[in-house]
Amino acid sequence: MSKKTTPKGRRAEAARISAPLVGEEKPTRKNHYLYQSKIDMAKRILNAQTETEAIDTALDLLIYGEALARGTEEMEGEEYRDVLGVAEEVADEPA
Repeated sequence: MSKKTTPKGRRAEAARISAPLVGEEKPTRKNHYLYQSKIDMAKRILNAQTETEAIDTALDLLIYGEALARGTEEMEGEEYRDVLGVAEEVADEPA
């Protein structure tokens, strides 16, 4: 019987950062067929040290984006309050 070990180093840090999204769940080893060019690009864009960190961060961003989109949809029809006072400045900037 093999003994399960917890991740060490950067993997442990990545697990701690991601953990609040999924509660007390621990990372699971997975094997997937992925395009190396996509992994390399994600790693570069996200400034990740490892491929695992790049994939985990990309998934976190995807989940966050979905939550943001849902929250935006729920706010439809609500009054907008510009608490920072920057809405007019942004609207005046050229695209």
